[in-house]
Amino acid sequence: MTKARVWVGLLLLWMVPTSEAATERSSVVILGKVAGHQQVESLPDGRIKVHFEYNDRGRGPSLDTVYQVGANGTVTSAESQGVDYLKAAVQERYTAQGTSHAWKNSAEDEQREVPGPVFYLGLHAPPEETVLLVRAALRAPGQRLALLPSGEVQVSAVATQTLKGKSSSRKVRLYALSGVDLEPSYVWLDEDQRFFASGSSWSMTLREGFENTQELLLQHQEAEQGRLAQARAKQLTTKLDRPLAITHARVFDPGTLEVAEDQTVLVAQGRITAVASRRSCRCLQGPARWMPRAASSCRASGTCTRTSAGGPMASSPSPRASPP
Repeated sequence: MTKARVWVGLLLLWMVPTSEAATERSSVVILGKVAGHQQVESLPDGRIKVHFEYNDRGRGPSLDTVYQVGANGTVTSAESQGVDYLKAAVQERYTAQGTSHAWKNSAEDEQREVPGPVFYLGLHAPPEETVLLVRAALRAPGQRLALLPSGEVQVSAVATQTLKGKSSSRKVRLYALSGVDLEPSYVWLDEDQRFFASGSSWSMTLREGFENTQELLLQHQEAEQGRLAQARAKQLTTKLDRPLAITHARVFDPGTLEVAEDQTVLVAQGRITAVASRRSCRCLQGPARWMPRAASSCRASGTCTRTSAGGPMASSPSPRASPP
């Protein structure tokens, strides 16, 4: 073989693209100090390997998770092992085959048949899982996606910001996830829909090299939370022109540490004015009623027994009442 052929062969080998894992690192910042990291490797075969750990005064998780993502963006398999925040052993596995879904962890061992797209939320999951959830939900009709073990998430983009890190700049977008928790949760992704940041003022995971942007990210995140609170207040607030009877409620008594069943809670002029057993309570004439489950049998005649300074609710100025 001539030297020319050798050089041509070497050149062709150099031009052949190599399949290497794309690696991203993020820092876990707790109260302003780097306390851990997340490393994400996107492998050529479609698997995503994640290592996540941090140290919070001797506590904190150390998890290795491997995801396989399907054509529709949902996870078809996930396996996690390591330790949780309290250093208890973690061994979690999820698999999906067609409409059959199975998962096992320290609290659950279940199988479920689900006909459409669905996303399994791990009991012990790294921040990267939220990225996979957002990507899958954005591809779903109405950006809504069913969840396992239960529920549904809706994802929406709510803000865009260009940030300058130590050596580069990134354009990032804030996504709100409604349905995962009682309030929307948030995650920042870059223009390639890769993880950039998530968390709160106490603890936040951010793209390595952009730790200095935490305060600015939180400002935008908290501003969005404030706008949502104002919008919900306008949308959900109902001004009552008469007393409201909340029936079939469970009422916690902080004095005795007991829960009273099947209670009626009367609200008038913005305050709880009476709490009594449904059977012994006779509501004010013509109250509005909120009935969580069954229809109310409380007749509109007379008044309810009122709580007093020495009554069961005296130790709590605003007793908690919740439907069953």
